[in-house]
Amino acid sequence: MNKIKSKIFVILFMSFFVLTVFTTFITAEDEEVATLTILIYNSTNKEIALNIEENLQEIGITVILDYEDSFSIFIARLLDRDFDLAIVCISSPADTPDVSSVYAEGGCMNIFGINRSIPYCNESENMLTDGIEILNSTERQLHYFNWQQLCMDKIVPILPLFNANFENGSLMSIYNFLAFNLQNEFLGGSSNFEYLTDPGKEEYTRGVAVRKAICYAIDREFINVDVHDYNYTISHSPINPYLEYWYYDEIIKYDYNLTLSEIWLTAAGYEVVPVTNTNYYVLNVLVVPIFLVLFKSKRFSKKKRR
Repeated sequence: MNKIKSKIFVILFMSFFVLTVFTTFITAEDEEVATLTILIYNSTNKEIALNIEENLQEIGITVILDYEDSFSIFIARLLDRDFDLAIVCISSPADTPDVSSVYAEGGCMNIFGINRSIPYCNESENMLTDGIEILNSTERQLHYFNWQQLCMDKIVPILPLFNANFENGSLMSIYNFLAFNLQNEFLGGSSNFEYLTDPGKEEYTRGVAVRKAICYAIDREFINVDVHDYNYTISHSPINPYLEYWYYDEIIKYDYNLTLSEIWLTAAGYEVVPVTNTNYYVLNVLVVPIFLVLFKSKRFSKKKRR
């Protein structure tokens, strides 16, 4: 009789354990931070997007790949800002740091939804306008160095990705980046205007904090190995590194750092809960106690026969 009671106790204990852990994982999945689509065009960018999808799961963000077969439709969707995230390729054939066509409110490639009302965007636009007028090459270089730092620290419209290399090691003019839709409510929207309250972060907005968190969560070093066999160069600036004289290498760099990613996401008011595969964990949790109960039952029946 005592053995039967012991067996019942074990079954009840294991059942409680299973239900507790099962509830934990379901809650974790339900509390994901956000779901974002990433617009992509070619197969290489698809491989990059798959890596980004895995990276962002670590900070509770689900990424859905939105593959576009038609390049013309892809461009139209970019210009209409019909995306959350997008991998974009741009070429810089001319030796000029003027990128107002991309990063100004009235630029023909303002795919991010930049406007002067967003904090620091007005300052950025003025710097881009003034930069065109500076004739002294050294002064102009320093001016654009300062603009690059402002753009990547206080606005963060992109995460720079890679430049292809020629066989001699020199950079090709085409580089790509991950674009943020600043009008998306999670990535920007009204949070572009809400300043943080955490000490040391009062100059940054919630939208910038989220974009910084995403930047820090993406492992570009691994992607470069996985997709490009480490043959590409990682860039860090909104100005193409192909333009060596104008490219600012001492800029803030979003190297892979999950700790910083979580700090910025938490500062923006989100709880970081990694996206998990609930079925996988529940299956493992279920198998162990069931196996133990069956094993104990088998031993019990053997002892009874003896």
